[in-house]
Parts: sequence; C-alpha cells; structure tokens
Amino acid sequence: MVADEEKSVSNGEEDDRGQAEANTATQTGLAKSSAMTLLPQNFRSATIPRQPNGSLGMVVREREDGDCYVEGFADDAAELTARGSVIPGDHILAVAGKFIDGKGQRHLRELLKDAPDPVVLLLRRDSSGESMRSGGGGGV
Repeated sequence: MVADEEKSVSNGEEDDRGQAEANTATQTGLAKSSAMTLLPQNFRSATIPRQPNGSLGMVVREREDGDCYVEGFADDAAELTARGSVIPGDHILAVAGKFIDGKGQRHLRELLKDAPDPVVLLLRRDSSGESMRSGGGGGV
C-alpha cells in the first residue's frame, strides 16, 4: 500500500514538472508554434560586438506574429564580425537573457539599447529552412 501511495505522489510530481515546463515554454514564446521542434542543436548563443556606430550591423525582419529574424548584414564588416555565429534566417529569441516574446522590432531595439557590449543573443536556427514570411526589415 505504501508503494502505491509513493507511485501516485511520484506521478503527480512528474505531471506538475511537465506542466511547469509547458508554462515556461509558453511564457518565453517557445511554445507559440506547434510546428516548432525544440531540439538542443537548433539553439545557440552568439556574442556580437557593437559596430563603431553602436549597431550590431544586422538587418532584422519582423514577421506578422512579432517574431524577429536575421535577414542579413548591413555590410561585409558586420558579417565578418558575426563569423557564422549568426546567419540569415536565425530567429532572435532573447537579448542579454531577456526574451523578446514576439513583441517585435521595437521591443528588440529597446533590449539592444540596454544590453552591454558585446551583446549576447539567444538564437534558434531551424534546420528545416523556415524562412521569414512577411514584415518590414530594419537595421539593429
């Protein structure tokens, strides 16, 4: 009888932990799309120094859902600085540990303005080649 009670407690803890993980994913915007696969190899951290003008030299596009993606680089120097740690199509999830949460380029720019130099980005690179669908691009 004791074993049965322990088993039900254990299952309850696992259910609670699973729900907590789901809540965290939802709060960080990671559960936004059911098509998104959360594989560790799809996530990376990139540390990018600011250009002399204060920007990162990246061109970012915002989709209709407010997510921001790297579209390209303002110039060859910016692309060289990124050295493959950031490539066109990367989804910008967070700046200096603060999640963007689909709030768009305006929010991204505020986070970048407050971020220390060099700037640490959390990126998701979709191995399926998902591209940016729509929205305006802008430099950051």
